[in-house]
Amino acid sequence: LSGFAQAVLKAVSQGKRFLFRSAASLLTALAKLPPQPIPAEEMVQYVRQGRPGVFIVGSHVQKTTEQLAALLQVPRVAGIEIDVTQLQEATDHTSLLSAILNAVKSVFQQGQTPVVYTSRQELTFADVPTRLQFGLQVSALLMDVVRNLPADIGYLVSKGGITSNDTLQKGLSLRTARLLGQILPGCSVILTGADHSRFPNLPVVLFPGNVGDAEALVTVYQRLTPPSKRDLTPMTRLIQI
Repeated sequence: LSGFAQAVLKAVSQGKRFLFRSAASLLTALAKLPPQPIPAEEMVQYVRQGRPGVFIVGSHVQKTTEQLAALLQVPRVAGIEIDVTQLQEATDHTSLLSAILNAVKSVFQQGQTPVVYTSRQELTFADVPTRLQFGLQVSALLMDVVRNLPADIGYLVSKGGITSNDTLQKGLSLRTARLLGQILPGCSVILTGADHSRFPNLPVVLFPGNVGDAEALVTVYQRLTPPSKRDLTPMTRLIQI
């Protein structure tokens, strides 16, 4: 990649212009940046007091589903599945949100890591506008979950490109953040400000849907979990809402 970047820079100096759609690693190569100060394997030092975090999984692509399945097999990880058909059936939003948050709180208080994810089944819609509107409903619910997570979580992982963008803008209402680096190729870690009203100095992983191998979510979990708290006897495994 560095060699490619050098060739691009040489071409630019000769008057060429390029438009790239790429991962952040290309920018690193073009800017000739040194390795990130904190290696990916040491990101655990930013986890607040070594506490469990929360995963929010909104992406529905097959790769995400495979990664999610692997994560849910890890001890001390508890899945909280949201049956999104309830939104189609005009279920009371407040009651559904309350049930999700109660489940998250219960799992977190047991020292486990809650993984909140939407049901995986493919839904059908009368037309495209209806489908888009439903997607907005699901996103709004997930962002309400983010806003009301326990204030003392250790970290937050947002899975899905749109979900991650919404998490920063709507869930956390961030105007600025500190970029720590990448915990995996293509997966950035940011740190909220010390003055954030609910989640000061919270590490947040932005994990696009189609990035990583089948064990990528497991790798992120392991890198953010102190060794002393891994591989313990599992407790709660799955909560369906």
